[in-house]
Amino acid sequence: ELPRTTTGPLSVAGVSLGVLSASDETISSGGVSQRTLTPGLSDGSLGGFGQTGTDPLAVQLIVPPASISFCLSQCGVTLVSTRTGSRVTFANTPLTGGAVINGTVDIGTTSGTLTSSDSGSFRPVNSTVSSSNAVRKFTFSVLGTDAQAGLSLMTVSVRNGAAISAQATVGIASQVLSCFETASFLAPACAGITLAADGRSVTFANTSLRGGPVGQPARDVVFNGSVVAKGE
Repeated sequence: ELPRTTTGPLSVAGVSLGVLSASDETISSGGVSQRTLTPGLSDGSLGGFGQTGTDPLAVQLIVPPASISFCLSQCGVTLVSTRTGSRVTFANTPLTGGAVINGTVDIGTTSGTLTSSDSGSFRPVNSTVSSSNAVRKFTFSVLGTDAQAGLSLMTVSVRNGAAISAQATVGIASQVLSCFETASFLAPACAGITLAADGRSVTFANTSLRGGPVGQPARDVVFNGSVVAKGE
């Protein structure tokens, strides 16, 4: 079971709906930030809460196959930061068509920082957690941001609580640094990587990954710090 960081429920038109998953993303362009929170509800509908800069949130609800209702102003929505992410509260939020939303949704977020001995620091803005049989894979990324020229991607695969591989990417695959379950001349064994009890926090303690640019001798780069995946 994947770690959950999204909670509900929400009352929509008097019907209690579970919040199955959600995303929380912010993009910036021309000095203006656009934040979008997108929860998926148990009846198959999809919410969209958008905020430009510090403006009040606007609300959109998409109900398959083609019904869309929204609120653009005086929506009665508050957004605050919490220790683990964000909390959105709806207080009689009116939608076109007459439906009203009430309730609170907590949404987890990607956080944390890694430092490296020679490749700079890494502060992910996006993350995913996936599972295949007994292996859980964490992907942390800054792709699509100005930071992608440095450390851009970190993936970690864990089985039975132990890291079996980790891979750091510099730029758009200009360098790849790795460790694996068993040491070889290509890469060291993964050491110093731990997964916390919350199932989404990954810590590196003097962890060596090996690699480098194509055509150049491989080197060991040491990573320290913790990163936290968003969860579901």
